[in-house]
Amino acid sequence: RVTHQSEIARDGWAGLVLSLRSFVFTTAGALAGLAALAPPLLLVLVPPLLLGLVLFLLTLVPTAARQRALLGADEEYAALAGHAASGLRDLAATGGGHLV
Repeated sequence: RVTHQSEIARDGWAGLVLSLRSFVFTTAGALAGLAALAPPLLLVLVPPLLLGLVLFLLTLVPTAARQRALLGADEEYAALAGHAASGLRDLAATGGGHLV
């Protein structure tokens, strides 16, 4: 269970880093090109870009909360499944498997 949870957390973090890296380098390249070719257009482009960045940052907290809830639910499910499996094992060991 711990391995699975660490893989989920690592995959979530890797997805965030890859998305953020792509966004940062693409945006930096576009802004540098725009600054070199048409600096007055930066006044039109930068405000919506900053708004999008702020909205993205605001979604990180709810996304992390949902990820934590998912990991907690996964842990609870694993515990219940383990309990049920041990009960079935006990039934089979006592010869009561035909009753289930």
